[in-house]
Amino acid sequence: MDEVQGPEMPGVQDAPEARKGDRGRIIIICVVAVVLALGGAGFLAANLSTQAEQRAEAEASAASASAAAAADASASAEAKRTADNAASAARARARSVAEEARKAAERADSELKQMEARGWTSAGNQMYFQYLSDSEFTCGRWKCTFLDVVSMAPNGCPGGIYVAVSIDRGEGSIGSTNEITAGLPTGKVARVKLEDTSNQGDGFQITKMNCHM
Repeated sequence: MDEVQGPEMPGVQDAPEARKGDRGRIIIICVVAVVLALGGAGFLAANLSTQAEQRAEAEASAASASAAAAADASASAEAKRTADNAASAARARARSVAEEARKAAERADSELKQMEARGWTSAGNQMYFQYLSDSEFTCGRWKCTFLDVVSMAPNGCPGGIYVAVSIDRGEGSIGSTNEITAGLPTGKVARVKLEDTSNQGDGFQITKMNCHM
């Protein structure tokens, strides 16, 4: 008995090929997704790296600025200390000089009072003179005067004391004369003779006394 075959079913044999096409599309989609994912990860990594570099640069700049500020502050503090020390030393020197000047003035005042009490007249710079009375000397051919001079300076006058006088007549001066002593240590008295070789004067007046060193 012959087998009866039914009619062929169209499209039934095409199903495996259709499934192959779907798998291909799925693979492509997966590859694209992977590529996109990898690309996104690379972009993210690059972005994170850039941000890290920027943060590092910002931190380095901040650290450098902080160090510079600290250095400036340290230099300023050192300069202030130096200036304060210099000012303090200057004030100390000024006080010392002022104190020494005060003591020197006190000594000079005391010395002056003592010398005046003994009949001496100050010529300045710790030099003093004292006229002798007429009964204490004789002149000879020319009119003259005698005076004693002394230096109370610590070193005296090693080169002597120079004395210059005006020769007066009435209210005016008609001439001058001068002398210089030998070298004098402090406190040693020298006697000076001054003559009027015109014999026209009636008095003498000291105009200058210098200590020669």
